Amino acid sequence: MLRRATLQLRGYIFLQPEHVDGLTEYPFYASVTALTSETATIRSLGLDDPITCNIDTDMARTLTVSKVEATRTRQRQLLRQAAWTESAARFWHGQVVGMDGRLARLQLEDLVVLVKPARLTPVAPVVALLLFRVPLHASMTRDGLTDMQTTILARILDGTDGAPASNDIPTILDGLVQPSDMPAGRWTRSWIDSRTGNPCTFQLQNVVDYARLCTESGLSEQQAVTNYCKRLHLSLADTVRQRRGELGNDPRPNKGLDPYRLQFVLQGYHYTTELVAIARSGIVPTWKVELPQARTPPKNHNSARLFKKALLRSIRQCQADGTYLAVSLSLLEQWKNIQCSPFGAVEKKGVNPLVEVRPIPDLSHPNTASTNAYFDTTCLPDINYISVVAIARRTEELVRTHPGAAINILKGDVKRAYRHLMLHAEHVCWMGATFPDEDALVIDLAAPFVWSGSPAFYSAFGRAISWLVSVNSPASVSDSSDNEAIFGYEWVDDHILVEPDRESRLELAEATLRLSMMAVRGPDSINDSKFSSWSTEQQALGLIWNTVDRNVTMPPDKIQKSLDRVSVLLASPKVNKHQLQQLIGSLRHITTCFRSAKPFFQKLQSVCNRLRPFQSVQLSEASRRDLRWFHYILSHGHLDKLPLRFFGDLPKPTVNFYMDASNTGLAVLHPARDELIQLQFDEEELQLIADAEATGFSINARSRALLHGTRSLVLGTPPASRLPLPSRRLLERQRIRCLMDASSALQQCIRPRDQPRWIKSVVITLLTYMVCIVFFVAPGSGARALEANLQGLLRQLKSSSLAKSSLKRYQSSWKQWSRWCAGMECSPWLPNDPAVASRQLVLFAVFCYRYGNGSSVSRGNSLQTIHSKICAIPWYHRWELGFNIGLLPHHAMAIKGIQRLQPSPQPRQPFTFPMFRALHQQLNFNSAHDRVLWGATVMGFFFLLSRSEYLRDGAYQYQFAIRRPDVCFYDRQGRRCERKQNVHRVQINIRGGKNDQAGVGVSRSLATSTVSWCCPVRAVWYLVNHHHSVSHNPDELLWKVQSDKYLQVRDVNQRIKEAASITGQDPHRYSTHSLRIGAIWAALCERKPVDHVHAAQDIVKDDDDDEGYNPMEDLDHGIDDKDGLACAGSPPLKVAVDDTSPARSATLAKSVPEEATGSTTLTTSVTDGVAVSASFM
Repeated sequence: MLRRATLQLRGYIFLQPEHVDGLTEYPFYASVTALTSETATIRSLGLDDPITCNIDTDMARTLTVSKVEATRTRQRQLLRQAAWTESAARFWHGQVVGMDGRLARLQLEDLVVLVKPARLTPVAPVVALLLFRVPLHASMTRDGLTDMQTTILARILDGTDGAPASNDIPTILDGLVQPSDMPAGRWTRSWIDSRTGNPCTFQLQNVVDYARLCTESGLSEQQAVTNYCKRLHLSLADTVRQRRGELGNDPRPNKGLDPYRLQFVLQGYHYTTELVAIARSGIVPTWKVELPQARTPPKNHNSARLFKKALLRSIRQCQADGTYLAVSLSLLEQWKNIQCSPFGAVEKKGVNPLVEVRPIPDLSHPNTASTNAYFDTTCLPDINYISVVAIARRTEELVRTHPGAAINILKGDVKRAYRHLMLHAEHVCWMGATFPDEDALVIDLAAPFVWSGSPAFYSAFGRAISWLVSVNSPASVSDSSDNEAIFGYEWVDDHILVEPDRESRLELAEATLRLSMMAVRGPDSINDSKFSSWSTEQQALGLIWNTVDRNVTMPPDKIQKSLDRVSVLLASPKVNKHQLQQLIGSLRHITTCFRSAKPFFQKLQSVCNRLRPFQSVQLSEASRRDLRWFHYILSHGHLDKLPLRFFGDLPKPTVNFYMDASNTGLAVLHPARDELIQLQFDEEELQLIADAEATGFSINARSRALLHGTRSLVLGTPPASRLPLPSRRLLERQRIRCLMDASSALQQCIRPRDQPRWIKSVVITLLTYMVCIVFFVAPGSGARALEANLQGLLRQLKSSSLAKSSLKRYQSSWKQWSRWCAGMECSPWLPNDPAVASRQLVLFAVFCYRYGNGSSVSRGNSLQTIHSKICAIPWYHRWELGFNIGLLPHHAMAIKGIQRLQPSPQPRQPFTFPMFRALHQQLNFNSAHDRVLWGATVMGFFFLLSRSEYLRDGAYQYQFAIRRPDVCFYDRQGRRCERKQNVHRVQINIRGGKNDQAGVGVSRSLATSTVSWCCPVRAVWYLVNHHHSVSHNPDELLWKVQSDKYLQVRDVNQRIKEAASITGQDPHRYSTHSLRIGAIWAALCERKPVDHVHAAQDIVKDDDDDEGYNPMEDLDHGIDDKDGLACAGSPPLKVAVDDTSPARSATLAKSVPEEATGSTTLTTSVTDGVAVSASFM
């Protein structure tokens, strides 16, 4: 047993790294050089870089050791280090985790052995971890083992026998370990962090990567990675690829996700393609800007400073897990385009925040230039989230279909769900954060929890698990005869099963869920600590579900938390966005339980959305009334044992009331009890009805009074609290249906902004006694039913008054108008006052002229855009309010001023044939992307296509864009042909256009050209053939590069600008529109009769100085003439005969080659309705 010495000057102590804030990597011995009652000054012994520091005297007393141990035996010097020993005819590798008397405790994979310290030999940690499970018998000599260890380390750090250093485990252990004993990179290892003493778990591949980077001994991983990147001038993406082991034969960022397995098990799942792509290369998001802007990293939040030690501990754990990359801040000079967000720390449930927190980078800061602000949400998978109502419906269905069987619920959870999906290496630059006190730049390699794209991507994987569960049954996974499908429900990473207890269904359903998790997320995806057992009462998704009593309860702690937060806001003069977000998070369970709470919840949500981060405002009286409503419900409402039958489709009504109002009185019919209640108006009320226009006592007002009387009718004339207990029990949990003939009065009462206070009072009373009262408009109510049908037709006709393309632009303008009005603290609905409306409109126009869309990266709008936005606002007022608004003459003068001050627009210049030559010469025709781009450019030019007809802008594409069936090939006899050598003419059917509101469409046809390098027919042939090879769906856009990638507008724009620069032109004046106007300009450059029109291809032939130059042959790369081409084209669209006067016709050539023969007419519509016809040779 080790003897404890007393603390004294020039005495000795043994310290762990955590005692000195991690200044060393391993424990060490030290001598006491100075001693006071409060602090002890110590100096390390045996370290290459001696450490001198002060520690607490009381703590030093517990760490004292004898001089013999500190200077001679040094029995604990291997603590927390990797070591090996020989025992029981075998060599063992492990980590020294402690001392038991005079024996060291060597932690092996699953057991601990006691060894004399003298029999332990230190070894590199990566070697010990690689050989953890490898059986090394004593037939191997100690020298042979040492040589093996040296070879392994050399292969990782320096390479051997002329081979470079490697982090591929099979390469490292090749010839040293039997293939059957070869460890896999995805295997996990448990280890004691030598700096903190905390246990951590990580993948073996991460250990090898780390060891390869740490070529300089004594450096921390952060500094070693930094030096490595600087020495080799690695980019961030290349560093991430090496960190994650994205090798040539296995480029997967997460080795636990197998794309082939996903492709196999998820056949028929809607998002299989997206999941396979993520498994292969990670998440590839779309951004509104190409790269982040280099700027000074922001300060971290106060929570990061308050829980600094716990946050650093969590970051190191994430670094060990391979989800964080930590380097020095100096790399920001080498990696310039890093989006840095402020760090924050969020407390974990039931964990002391001083010990452990959840590191959260604030990806929404700053508001208009954050990672979330730059993220393009159009690239997200279209996930429809399923409400928890599905669980209630499933329970009620099982009760009906399996009477007498116990209904059980099981809850499953995915381990570290938000760490499984990795971002593509080229996109992690958006996920940076800094820790200046530690000189640390931290890059999140996974899709973080607070990224706005994470829920959709993780839900796609979670939905895959529940889908895989739901397509199976006990009969499909075992020899059971039960073929009823298993119920699968998920909410991101939480999975719920609801099944009847019969035969072995429960066990098989749980096994199916576990197997589905491993099949989709990998072998380490199951969180056993949060996997519940089957039970009839289960807490899941924040609610307590009871299948025996068929009810759901909101947990008391959640009720108290919500109540406390509401009380704090009611007592505070001002509230900020963070407080409202916390409150809304707490109140979401109430909206799940009570439908009537949703309008109040939505009003609070709208208030929160209007606030900027850290902005404090004073709540309006209406918002405070909503908070008081929630306060009453939380305090007095029955939030326990809510019947499941009130979820989803409402049950059959217990009581029916038929109500109506007239000019003489009110009437309520209760058929079940043969009761008719009548209330006649008195003289005063009749006088109010006679003067309804002045008094407002219209039929709607009288109907609302009828609704007000429902409270006394339903709850009894006396207050419900005074009813006898049996009556109150009969009253509770009933559903009452009230049918009336006044839809407008009912709609006014259910709109939150128009709700009278008595409506809220009725709701509170009904919820207190769990009475579900629903108002309906009686069907077939005479003239009102006819009026409703006419109103529906009227709305349909009104909606048809605006083209769909214009409606989309109007909707965008209205959203900006609403945001602007919210910032100005005024209503977006203007009064029917010309002066007030005109003033607000012109201020908005001036704002758009100066700030554009209002973001920090936007510029002022052009006059045309301002006109479009100003037109949208009166249209909505005509639609909703029935009156028009506009600018008064003195305000219209400001618009005229904008027109005069706005710089003259620089129109796009036409694309010329020298630019065509330059474009062709800079393309790489070994690349499918460049071949498709060239074919698209040729086709867009000669067929006069606008970019909306053939290119994709981000994730958006127009419905009328050209697809494969829109293209047909014909021979010289006019018959459709399927072989390239027979093609003489190609016809393209364009379904519509942005300026073709009626959707008539147009057909355009061209014949082959003798100039092959820019022949449009050859270009179209290649595009169709290439589309066949990458897509089985003919209805997809024709310009498809790969199975998941389309040719983008930005790609063609970039190439056009480069070609313009090469020819000495200003690239800013060229874009995809230059192709269209280039062809039209060539057609109009000479005015000749129609029968003298010639082909643009012959112009190129005249301009070609190199005889025999035929670069278009490159476009045939990969095309096999032997293969037929199936043309599933749609019937040709009819084209009207247009004006063909000489004024509307022109040649496309400066000169006509004599050898040009043959012609085909191209007819296309232009904006003024007159067609330009051209004959192409």
